[in-house]
Amino acid sequence: MRVVSAAILVVAVLNDRVHAAQVTYADTSAACGIGAVSFEDGLASGIAAADYDADGFVDLFIPNGPGTADQLYHNAGDGTFDEMAGTVGLADVTSHRCALWFDYDNDSRLDLLITSDSQASPNSFKLMQQQSDGSFKDRTSVAGLVMTQAQFGIHQRSGLAAGDLDRDGDLEFVSTIWNGPIHVFNNNGNGTFTNVSATALPGAPSEWYHQPVLVDLTNDGWLDLYVAVDFAPNQLWVNQKDGTFLEVAPAANADNAMNDMGISIGDYDNDGDWDFYVTNIEDIDPPTGLPEYNILLRNDSVPGTLQFTNVSTVFGVDNVGWSWGVTFLDADNSRWLDIAVTNGWRAGWWQFDQSRLFMNNGGPSVSFTDASASSNFNDTDYGASLVAFDFDRDGDLDLAQTIIGGDGPDDFRLYANDYVDSNGTNHYLVVKPRMAGGNTHAIGAKVRARADTVVMQRLITAGTSYVGQEPAEAFFGLGASTVASPVTIFWPDGTSTSLTNVAADQVLTVLHGGPGDLNADGAINAADLSRFTSCLLGPNSAPSASCFAADLNHNGTVDSSDYAVLQRLID
Repeated sequence: MRVVSAAILVVAVLNDRVHAAQVTYADTSAACGIGAVSFEDGLASGIAAADYDADGFVDLFIPNGPGTADQLYHNAGDGTFDEMAGTVGLADVTSHRCALWFDYDNDSRLDLLITSDSQASPNSFKLMQQQSDGSFKDRTSVAGLVMTQAQFGIHQRSGLAAGDLDRDGDLEFVSTIWNGPIHVFNNNGNGTFTNVSATALPGAPSEWYHQPVLVDLTNDGWLDLYVAVDFAPNQLWVNQKDGTFLEVAPAANADNAMNDMGISIGDYDNDGDWDFYVTNIEDIDPPTGLPEYNILLRNDSVPGTLQFTNVSTVFGVDNVGWSWGVTFLDADNSRWLDIAVTNGWRAGWWQFDQSRLFMNNGGPSVSFTDASASSNFNDTDYGASLVAFDFDRDGDLDLAQTIIGGDGPDDFRLYANDYVDSNGTNHYLVVKPRMAGGNTHAIGAKVRARADTVVMQRLITAGTSYVGQEPAEAFFGLGASTVASPVTIFWPDGTSTSLTNVAADQVLTVLHGGPGDLNADGAINAADLSRFTSCLLGPNSAPSASCFAADLNHNGTVDSSDYAVLQRLID
């Protein structure tokens, strides 16, 4: 079912001031050049959103089922996409379910990991390395990722997540299976991976695993692992800094035991810690007679003790239907994270449950308003994966959604957010942290921004929602603020960079090491001047992270005015 455009009026109280905002979602898939899809049979099919060619615009990879080529939609930067999987070597017709962009070889170019159900393909993984010309080459066998049905049985793949689990500068990844094991693959730093699941997650049983996410919950600089589990308690594994993880979900009250599937990470109450929204099936559990529903886990941790409280019923974001994909997003640039959820199933009343948008009313006492119908994000189809990103760079967050066809064809929907603030005051800022050398896209970094008295934080992730991925950038709504100050990036290596008086309404790339430290060696000197000269003489659109950092006055080009800034820093 195709949707039509509508509008909503949302009132958010921020710092005792009321801002009226219109949030409108409209399906622009066809107009943007998105074609037909045909997904693998099963529970869901994913979306991987990332700026794979570093041109400043977010692209989309869509895995398809047997006989239908995977699709790579390159963002043309004018509101349209060009399908070019065949051009770059990604038009595989093998059945695929999930994909993840991450720079596994630390060359600043995003590579692509694609998964298959073990019964649908002779190999469960496919690792495609991006070449210098933008094409992709299959490195699965070389990387040691050949994993066959004979090795792992017949299973359906679930989600993927990547992060630097051992803080050595390269990215590991976690892969889950529905009714099977959970896998952790160590990046050996030489283009190969080793399956370290047994030692990393000691005693982890085979379960009905869904989406994994990686986030530092203990504020010790090491990524922890939270996993949604169907039919059994969720698992929370705390990084022990020695290659192993300790499961602490029961003690932390994070062991919800319903039909947990998708996860989003965000700080919905702007109190400086990470909360979770986890999707479920709205139902009554037959054995216990207890209700099942989506959970909003508020982080109430104190130093040394992880503790979460389920507040979903308090806020009315619990009974949503048969939920899959989910994302925290600031849909109206109000400085407070809203929640979007997509829902559906093949039978029962769940065939007609709506996608939902819960608007965060903000202020000192957070509450949510269901704006699903009035925002036009209320389709009654079988919605599976859901991610948020600003595809047209107009300063608001759009949505991408996969639809499992059922009685009709599968569908991929790109919902444009035509948000308009009637007072003309709600601004935005996008921060893209980048690192020279290892972990080039700063996966696991925490970005904080202050707008007036409101302090927000965003996590740079690789793997979220349900079999989904959002780009490695932090989107902040700034409300009426025209500057954010300070903007602080807490890098994965434990260092931080703080910028003051950052102008609103821009996309800002920040290189690890801070302004002027173009080679990220901790000093600003002649070596940085040499690096700057190569950027000045070469194309300004060069994908190297160091050339992004050479734009020291953040005007979108590398020129003599930047040289003057750098010279002053060196002097």
